[in-house]
Amino acid sequence: MFFLSKNGVESLVLELPEGEKYKLPSAVFRCSKMRYLVLHHCLINPSPSFEEFSRLICLKLFNVTISAKSLENLISCCPLLECLELEISDPLNFIEVNAPQLRYFYFGSKINSLCFKNTTLLADVAIATGHPLDHVSSVERGKCDFGEFFGSLSAVKDLRLDICIIKAMIAGLDEIPVRLPMPLLCLRQLYLFDICLSGFDEVCCLLCLIRSSPYLEEIEIEAFNDKGDELPAQEFLEAEYYSDIKLNHLTKVKLKAISGTKPEIELIKLLLAKSPVLETMIIETCTLSKETLIDIMKQVTKFGRSSSPRAEVIF
Repeated sequence: MFFLSKNGVESLVLELPEGEKYKLPSAVFRCSKMRYLVLHHCLINPSPSFEEFSRLICLKLFNVTISAKSLENLISCCPLLECLELEISDPLNFIEVNAPQLRYFYFGSKINSLCFKNTTLLADVAIATGHPLDHVSSVERGKCDFGEFFGSLSAVKDLRLDICIIKAMIAGLDEIPVRLPMPLLCLRQLYLFDICLSGFDEVCCLLCLIRSSPYLEEIEIEAFNDKGDELPAQEFLEAEYYSDIKLNHLTKVKLKAISGTKPEIELIKLLLAKSPVLETMIIETCTLSKETLIDIMKQVTKFGRSSSPRAEVIF
């Protein structure tokens, strides 16, 4: 590492075996010409004298140990960073991503909250916090709420979120907004995972994002089914609550892990009714009896198709 730091290395991929994490030498942070850095299974503690990776455009950290403060500082010290992928070993409470040139961001670790700052070029965001589904109800309030989180994603085109980061953003809010303060005018693809469509808050968030994204082209939702009361969410998905929704650019919908609950059926009805150029709706069910599957198919085929005349529904 010392040799590399003295000889202008531009690309470093360090992939180490499982076991005790490798303590990254401070010499790495003196590689002023570094443009591409990938680290696996390392212990990272940047030197206090570290100023910046002035040329770094891609940073990928997998199964590494680093403090939230050091991670924030490392990101902010890469002014040209365009691609950032993070899988941190230990759970983090909060980080702020300050990266003015960032285009792609993936976060696949446990975290309570994160926010974006100076990310006006960020187009592709994927966040999978990795919390077990049976613990989602205990997610704590994050430092960044629903409106603040999306306020710095004005350029996002492809957005993938799981339920835990959403729950952290809405925890403690008196009321989930009907629309975001600033619309997501660039958003084309929206993917939401492990969303409980019987949950009032989850459905409110889903409808808020749909209302705030007038140019959506694709929606993918992976449902998480619990045994809770369906009525609040079901009523919220009925016509009087979404009369203002328009999905004039939506062409593809994929719904996964569908079990035939009333809120799920109402969501299917909503999407068919509000998508005049819809081409394909793919419905992937859970393991269901033949009778239940046939019942779902019958309900869907009964919906009026005047708004989506070209739509093909595929089970």
